[in-house]
Amino acid sequence: MKKSNFFLVTASVGVLITALIINYFICMDYFNATGKTKALFGITLFFNYGYRIYLGIASIILLIITLVKIYMNKRINLNYYLLIINLLSSILLLTEVWFVFMK
Repeated sequence: MKKSNFFLVTASVGVLITALIINYFICMDYFNATGKTKALFGITLFFNYGYRIYLGIASIILLIITLVKIYMNKRINLNYYLLIINLLSSILLLTEVWFVFMK
């Protein structure tokens, strides 16, 4: 495996696992919150978990790099798996998916 592929795989999987952990912690904070805190939970998200935007930016950069690699090397299946992982991590970081863990 090339060094660039190894970097992309480890970074993409790392961002995906971090996104899952962050969403789990957000879910637990919401579950343990009282009524007024639940009503104003957007403020809590902004101040306590604002750093997930930076991870979302890193995920989008990895997504762009993966798309460039797919455009240049059309026959490597690893790039398509990386594309799926990067799309999933971007969705997890930039949307409010932690509500799914509540069910």
